[in-house]
Amino acid sequence: MGILRDKLKFGSLLDRKRLGVLMILLVAFGLRMACTPRPNNRHLAQAATQDLSAFDEDAGRIARADAGLADLLEYGRQNPQMLASGHTPGEPLKVRAADRKHLRQSYAALLDHLKGLEGLKSQWQQVAFDARSIHGPTHARAYLLSYAAWLVQYRRGLEWVELTVPNKALETMLDEAVPSQGIERGSFARLKRNIIHMRSVGQYWAGYQYIQTLRGPLEEAGCFEDAVCMEVMGQIEENHQAARVLLTRRGVLSFGYNAWDIVRDTGFDAWFPVQTRAARWMGDTRLARQSRHLIAPEQIREMGRHLEPGDILVARSNWYLSNAGLPGFWPHSELFVGTAEELEALAEDEQVARYYRDNTDYDGLIDALRERFPAAWAAYNEPDAAGEVRAVIESRSEGVIFTSLQDALGSDYAAAMRPRASTVARARAIEVAFSHWGKPYDFNFDFLTDQELVCTELVYHAWQPTQTREGVDFDLVDVMGRTTLPVNIIVEQFDREYDNPDRSLDFVYFLDGQETGGPARVRDVAAFRQSWKRPKWGFMQD
Repeated sequence: MGILRDKLKFGSLLDRKRLGVLMILLVAFGLRMACTPRPNNRHLAQAATQDLSAFDEDAGRIARADAGLADLLEYGRQNPQMLASGHTPGEPLKVRAADRKHLRQSYAALLDHLKGLEGLKSQWQQVAFDARSIHGPTHARAYLLSYAAWLVQYRRGLEWVELTVPNKALETMLDEAVPSQGIERGSFARLKRNIIHMRSVGQYWAGYQYIQTLRGPLEEAGCFEDAVCMEVMGQIEENHQAARVLLTRRGVLSFGYNAWDIVRDTGFDAWFPVQTRAARWMGDTRLARQSRHLIAPEQIREMGRHLEPGDILVARSNWYLSNAGLPGFWPHSELFVGTAEELEALAEDEQVARYYRDNTDYDGLIDALRERFPAAWAAYNEPDAAGEVRAVIESRSEGVIFTSLQDALGSDYAAAMRPRASTVARARAIEVAFSHWGKPYDFNFDFLTDQELVCTELVYHAWQPTQTREGVDFDLVDVMGRTTLPVNIIVEQFDREYDNPDRSLDFVYFLDGQETGGPARVRDVAAFRQSWKRPKWGFMQD
């Protein structure tokens, strides 16, 4: 095929003499995204039809992934030394250790965003197929979201490949396996194949054309009066035009690499292989049975009996991963405050009562919380929508809030660690956490300011040691020039220090979700110590 020779000649796609025949082929490629034969699952489509909240939530996830990828690409453009720009072919690659580190962090974050989009794309592609014979408007909305996720992958992947190729030495380095950052061997070769392959070019053109045929069902779905749906269509238009510029501005997009070599290197393996049953399970969990998790409610209640105020919680829900762009198995952390009764018991501890009596103007911990943070205290004491008492403080996309233990640990994996500190230190950590209630979520993961907080920032500030207060000296890390604390680093630090008698954290509890074979299992400290090494996206191939 002439299009797959020394250089990918996208200009030939626009040749008018071949356009008619070519568009037929491209439409076939595009329709394949929605029409690939697979078992029908009517209840997924029905669930998506009845509840549009999942569409809105995932539209937001796609937009945030797009913004995150744009930031990564801009970081690469602003740091050309990281990409070994100007490297002479045949010469050894000379990249400083710091630049090599930032390059791998950037690439790992890019893959993390792309894999998240892969899951969303697969789920909504499945819903689009299931809804074709049931409800045209749902099919149209689902296809719109699936194509939006794919188009972000394509445009941003195309920009990354253009930014890093040709540079054989750099490509070799990017193809190296870095398990600690979720980078698999040969991943860059697969990325290039996914971007350059004729099938992707076909999906780019034909997917967009297919959407034009869905205007009727989209109008019936109320999409043109819905702000979220209009934002998705605007994002599609923007990314489609940006990709078109990349594909056609010079008529030839030179990768300096024979496209047949890319096919040979990868053997046409899937780039991010989401198995059909995994995509179906994702939709089944997130659409048809949104309250179902691998951890059962009674298991959360049992875990709660082992917790004490001030404990650090970590949690993970497959397909609901936060901290996109920060690779690692554990994505979310929280602080256990305790129920009102448990907090009262801490306040009545002799050492805690003495501290507040001798060092503050308050009658105790409860009085300090109530007087210093009246709005936070009221929010903490108000039951949640399900009638559950609030016992956890955490930072989510909606900001720093109090949640119930059932809500906080309603997930697929959960664990608890206990700082080795006095009861006074626990009380003061909770007081600090209360001071951050109501602050917005920090989507920039920037630890240099506490006006906005990501989940680990809340835990970090609550337990940060000072000259007058015990705490935990967490290992902050530099990720692409930003000082931050991924949740996985907390668990890694726990593992690294555990055999040291002066360790900062003790093990409390670990609920390990099982994708197959029943509910989550209670696991020991040895299993928890190894959990941070697990691949973040391994369940997509299960």
